[in-house]
Amino acid sequence: MAESIRFHFDNIHFDAPLALGPYRVMQFGDLSAARHTCGPHVQRVHELSCIVSGAATFTCGDQTYAVRRGDLVFNPRATVHAIDADGDLRFYYIGFAVADRTDPVDRRLGAFFDTTAPFAAPYDTELTDAFSGLFQNYLNPDEFSTARMTDAVRQLLIAAVRAHRQTPMRVYHPTAVPEK
Repeated sequence: MAESIRFHFDNIHFDAPLALGPYRVMQFGDLSAARHTCGPHVQRVHELSCIVSGAATFTCGDQTYAVRRGDLVFNPRATVHAIDADGDLRFYYIGFAVADRTDPVDRRLGAFFDTTAPFAAPYDTELTDAFSGLFQNYLNPDEFSTARMTDAVRQLLIAAVRAHRQTPMRVYHPTAVPEK
């Protein structure tokens, strides 16, 4: 299958990970392709992939997931990972580690990702909003960018835990007038 990349915003930091508070980000980006194949490889860090449009098959360890728009895939460090899409696919991704677990929230996040098997689950806009914030602040650095990128990574990780647990989220509508 001939790969046809339309757009690839790939940011690789394996040699010098981005230190964002308690998190280390080794890779993040946005990939859009008419066809995409990423052959089997051992995952160096935990990775989250957020399917924005299209569909693909993600292999994570001994699990294979048929994913489509609205799905999140978690692939833990040290598992074999592969992607195969023979049609349109766009996804956001982040490779990360929770390096400092002093804060109770980060301790829970680190423990979750270190002990959870690969999974695919539906996500809500909380996840795509966090990716957008990460991308925007990386592209437009100022004195607040590191803090905002740290917040975005934390938001991504919490959204992934909620997606895995399938925590129902009520939507807040600021223009709605409650009956009582």
